Amino acid sequence: MNFFEAQERARQRTVWLILLCAFATVGLIVITNLLLLGILAYSQTGEFVFSVTALHLQFDWDIFVGVAIVVSILIFLGSLYKTMSLSDGGRSVAEMLGGQLIARNTTDPDERRLLNVVEEMAIASGISVPNVYVLDETAINAFAAGLTPNDAVDRKSVVGGKSG
Repeated sequence: MNFFEAQERARQRTVWLILLCAFATVGLIVITNLLLLGILAYSQTGEFVFSVTALHLQFDWDIFVGVAIVVSILIFLGSLYKTMSLSDGGRSVAEMLGGQLIARNTTDPDERRLLNVVEEMAIASGISVPNVYVLDETAINAFAAGLTPNDAVDRKSVVGGKSG
């Protein structure tokens, strides 16, 4: 696989993700406004009528814009919270997944072997040795997380108490 082709594909996928996020935001705004219009129509008529005419009578641009602002703020605050919770880099991702840090001076042979492999790969690639976390699951074999090499961690899954 060509690195530059993969990088270009990743950029294109990022553009699609941004467009899908914008589409989802607009969808949430429209759905929330429709729900609010239905509630307003019900409060005035006492009947739940979902017709274009009844909803059109309740439509108000001020309410629509207000709902759009509130939904956008909630999405922004949720994104800000998640960004802040992940700002610690790879450590926060590993701990969020339930990872346990392997001590550098471990005496467990499997953990020692895992640390040796990670250290060898770090030395070969010219980066500092990351912290290694163990997660007791069978799904992913291994992953590395972090924004920069200095805050990276390596995670290896453990199957039945053995490195997998």
